[in-house]
Formats: sequence, C-alpha cells, structure tokens
Amino acid sequence: FRKPITSTSANLSGSPTPPFFDEIDEEILNAVDYVVDWEQDLRISKKPSTIIKLGSGGQFSFLRR
Repeated sequence: FRKPITSTSANLSGSPTPPFFDEIDEEILNAVDYVVDWEQDLRISKKPSTIIKLGSGGQFSFLRR
C-alpha cells in the first residue's frame, strides 16, 4: 500500500477474532512489518469492535457489529 495501515482486529476475514495475542494466526504475524509489543501477555478477553461508516449527510451504516 506504500503507507501505514492499521486494523481493529487480528484475524483473517471470516475467521473468529482471537481473544488473546498468543492465539493470533502465525500467517498474520509473519505477514506484517511490525507488531506492537504492548500488553501481549494480558489475559483479559474483550468484545470485538464495531465499525460504523458515517456519510456526509448524517447517514450511517454498520460495516461490522
């Protein structure tokens, strides 16, 4: 992409979101340039995030719930 990208979750499309760092698919970890070394040992499971698309006229749609 020639620019930084970020992601809200570390899973392949259609796969479940891993609740803990050590459950992230090796394919993802090996394909990225950098992994943030922060709270990788944390064992608190969190809910997946919601992504909402906001339009210029105030309309919105859920991209992921």
